Amino acid sequence: MRATLVHNIDASELADINGVVTMPSADEKAVSNILDVDGKPAVKVWVETESRYLDASGASVTQIRNGASTDFLSRYNKSGGQFAQVSAFGGDYLSCLNGRGRFSFDFNSSEYSVFAVAKPIASPSGATTQALLGVNSTIASNYAPTLAFNVSSGGALVFNGGNVTTRLAGSATNHFNKVTLLATTFSQEMGVSLHEDGVETARNASDTNVQGISTLSFLGHVSPSGGFAGDAYELIILNIDVTKRKNKAALTALNTYLKTKYGIT
Repeated sequence: MRATLVHNIDASELADINGVVTMPSADEKAVSNILDVDGKPAVKVWVETESRYLDASGASVTQIRNGASTDFLSRYNKSGGQFAQVSAFGGDYLSCLNGRGRFSFDFNSSEYSVFAVAKPIASPSGATTQALLGVNSTIASNYAPTLAFNVSSGGALVFNGGNVTTRLAGSATNHFNKVTLLATTFSQEMGVSLHEDGVETARNASDTNVQGISTLSFLGHVSPSGGFAGDAYELIILNIDVTKRKNKAALTALNTYLKTKYGIT
């Protein structure tokens, strides 16, 4: 797994667990070179769950493809969840069992874009939200970057920070058992948006509720009833709103990289 701040990637940073160096693809470089308003790398979190990039030491969490070990996952498993591996796309990726596995990290920004690729399965009994990216907080009035699937319909949604009230609902598409690219963006100028497989399916331009919760949970919500169940492939979080006109190239780069890699049409 990798959790990265990446820019101007050096090939020496790309050794996998067998010491094999893999050059970054042109699409990866395009994503890693996206800049924020200060001219710094906009990518603040980059998690890839492919097992060939696991680092046995777990010590280097800022290098591309050289990130957290499986021990890292277990340390951040807050609800007794289980992780396994599932083979797909020529590699072995993370499978979250029983909707009870997650790990947390901090991110806080006045604007953001979140892109995630996963294949959800039917939610565990008693689940209220299939939270792909949730929050580690019970403060219902706060907001944060979130992504989820409706437990009944498999539809995509963004929910409020410390609870599972729907903030923005997407199309009627059922994403259960389907490899799906979900994205959400936010800025006070553009409001909040939801994207499915590279297409914007919902937006509320009047929603200017800035982030109030900084600790996020990948593959779940703070409540066990909001755990994700299914296969998780990749998560990328940036500190810019890629739907702003000036960031059009960034939006294109992210969609091209993820849709091409995971065969999403």
